[in-house]
Amino acid sequence: MQTSGMLTIRRSATKEEKEAAAAFLAMYLSREAHVRAIKDAKWGYHLSVRRDVLEEQIASMPTTASLYFFGEVNIKDNMNIERDRATLGIHLRAV
Repeated sequence: MQTSGMLTIRRSATKEEKEAAAAFLAMYLSREAHVRAIKDAKWGYHLSVRRDVLEEQIASMPTTASLYFFGEVNIKDNMNIERDRATLGIHLRAV
């Protein structure tokens, strides 16, 4: 799923179909699925919609960046994790 797409189930779905859809969403939104997506991402798994996983992502942000022409650059002095946490927290509450 992507933010630009929707997941729907038709109104006339059977009870079994609705239960299957609910089970899929529970699995898709589970902590385990989000943690696995982060670990297995080849093209970059972005920020999780789960607050607990997002907090872990923020807490584990790297303090160096690899820039093509400059190599490893230390960005620790330019990071403000608390501001990032507050900014993302405000955004998540608005959703």
